Amino acid sequence: MHSRFAAAGLIIPILFSTLAHGQFTPGSRSSGDPYLPASGNGGYDVQHYDLSIHYDPVANRIVSTADITIRADQGLSEFALDLRGFTNATVEIDGVGAQVTRATDKLIVTPADGIEEGRIFHAVIDYSGVPATIIDPDGTREGWVRVSTGGLVINEPRGAMGWFPNNNMPSDKATYDFHITVTNTHTALGNGELRSKVDNGDGTITWNWHMGYPMSSYLSTATVGRFDYAKTTGATGLSPNGNPIEFHDAIESALSAAQKRAATTNAARQEGIIKFMVDEIGLPYPFDSHGVVLHRNSQNFALEVQTKSHFAFDSIDPTLLAHEVAHQWYGNSVGPATWREIWFNEGWATWWEWYWNNKQNRNPTTVEQQFTATYSSGGAWSMPPARLNGAAELFNYFSVYLRPAMMLEAYRQIVGHSTFFALQRAILTEHAYGSITEAQFVALAKRLAEEHSGFVASHLAKLDEFFQQWLRGTTRPTLTPTAFFRQVPPRLAIRSLDANQLEIGWPTNSVRFVLEQSKDLTSTSWTPVSLPPAVVNGQAKVVLARPDGNQFYRLRSE
Repeated sequence: MHSRFAAAGLIIPILFSTLAHGQFTPGSRSSGDPYLPASGNGGYDVQHYDLSIHYDPVANRIVSTADITIRADQGLSEFALDLRGFTNATVEIDGVGAQVTRATDKLIVTPADGIEEGRIFHAVIDYSGVPATIIDPDGTREGWVRVSTGGLVINEPRGAMGWFPNNNMPSDKATYDFHITVTNTHTALGNGELRSKVDNGDGTITWNWHMGYPMSSYLSTATVGRFDYAKTTGATGLSPNGNPIEFHDAIESALSAAQKRAATTNAARQEGIIKFMVDEIGLPYPFDSHGVVLHRNSQNFALEVQTKSHFAFDSIDPTLLAHEVAHQWYGNSVGPATWREIWFNEGWATWWEWYWNNKQNRNPTTVEQQFTATYSSGGAWSMPPARLNGAAELFNYFSVYLRPAMMLEAYRQIVGHSTFFALQRAILTEHAYGSITEAQFVALAKRLAEEHSGFVASHLAKLDEFFQQWLRGTTRPTLTPTAFFRQVPPRLAIRSLDANQLEIGWPTNSVRFVLEQSKDLTSTSWTPVSLPPAVVNGQAKVVLARPDGNQFYRLRSE
């Protein structure tokens, strides 16, 4: 008996060792993104980033620790994080040292032992050096962008890897804590709400910020500079928990007194813009705070940093502010699954910019007029929003901003205002704090058109063609609000007159339709009904003998 158990004891560990080795494989070093495949990684899902950053604004150097909470989506023998530079980075996995190697902008981590699928673990990375400014494919700068008193930290689409290790893909969202230590002459800004400011007694202050809602890494910030910083609390309960929103505003200290007054006046419009959108959509603002960060920079851009809209100007344009606030819903709460859906972010923000500008900012141009004027302009229709010519076109103004905004406005006119806002509520609830694909968006738009506007199969099929033209077509779309119903056959109304006769009717318009019949719904051979319809008061009607057996009818445009 004893010898038999001993023999089994020799075999079983060898068997388990073989199984364990086979279940661990390297995580992908690519997100598979169609435009930026080198950004992002696979095999895991980040749950939380806890970032401790000591920044010297004179030397422009950071000494940092990133404590990243990760869930393994597969058995991992190694995994990668996106990080440029910082070749001195070291990593521990749950307190145990890990091997680190580098490949271009990848920090490749090999743990001492394989990480089981489903395990939640901590990767703690210590690193120091000069944070990187990333040059985008379109030639613009992002990441830790040096300004005279520190760094303006903006990341869309790849800049986050310039200052902390992360999974740099829009669909991997996580919560964040920031602990940013700077000299007491400077302000440090993270996402979310300021939990505390700690005077370290050595001429430095640690600013502790908390972002408790999931966030893509490209929306993060750790901006540092000399700012006039102010925290205020809104007057109305607009946040998800019904509380008033906190506002954290930072205006460049070196601006003139007149510039600061103008910036403060326009920044004060944040709550009004948010309340307008909340009232129109019928849902709360998706976060607990917002704020503006204003600092001059040669790039001259604005960016929808989550809860901290950044403006690299010497002033804040109210219309641009409305655009960035709209992004807090579209792009931040609900974001793109990949960079192919960048049109979703910018189309919605541009539409809201138009709508707010007319309804609240006294601009006489309506969204209908915006559609007509932009549609009639000489835009570059050959590059569709969902099929851009590469990453350098991610922010192409016509293809990514204007054309998707026109598409949304056309959809609103086609399905009606109430259905359009029902679509917004569906997107913002069903995909809250997550991401959305093109297919999911189109499916929702069709579902809401059917449920709220009574669209039948022919109308829904036409919506498929509508979205195909606007998102993927290489010529100017022909399915406009005016053309949509002119080309879609209207719904037939069939009623029994008596035991022997049927009346078939439909509304007429400028397009002529032929009534056809078939005994097989799936048939490819339909024959025209020989009797011509009578048209009375905009209704075409034809009376037919009741058929024997099944008979199907349809309209076909001539």
